[in-house]
Parts: sequence; C-alpha cells; structure tokens
Amino acid sequence: MNKNNILRSINLILVFSFLIQGLTIVFMLFDMKFLNPKLVFAWHKYNGLVLIALILLHVTLNFSWIKTNYFKRT
Repeated sequence: MNKNNILRSINLILVFSFLIQGLTIVFMLFDMKFLNPKLVFAWHKYNGLVLIALILLHVTLNFSWIKTNYFKRT
C-alpha cells in the first residue's frame, strides 16, 4: 500500500470519527434518553482519543506537503 492509499484510508476513518464525535456531543447536550448516557460518554471519550491519534497520523503523513506550502523560504 502506498502513501496515497494510506492517506485515503486515514481520511475516511477521520471523517467517520469526526461524525461520531459530533453525534455523541449532540446526544449528550440534548439529553437524549434512548441511549445509555454512560455508553454515549464512553464512545465520546474513546473516539476522542482515536480522533487525536488519527489527526497526528494525518499530519505526519502530510508533513512534506505542509513543509512545502507553509515553510517556504523567501
């Protein structure tokens, strides 16, 4: 698997992780009772850790692009 395929996979997982974070915070803010609040909080907490790890991996894999576009020497 080359770098671009890995990035596509990471980006797809990153989108779903972001959506899970959004949904769980909506469930917590509006106090929706059809789901167990402890389960929703656990999803939110552990998915948050996954999201941070995915963001770090995403930045690491894209660092050459970041370096080229943002750390240009003039």
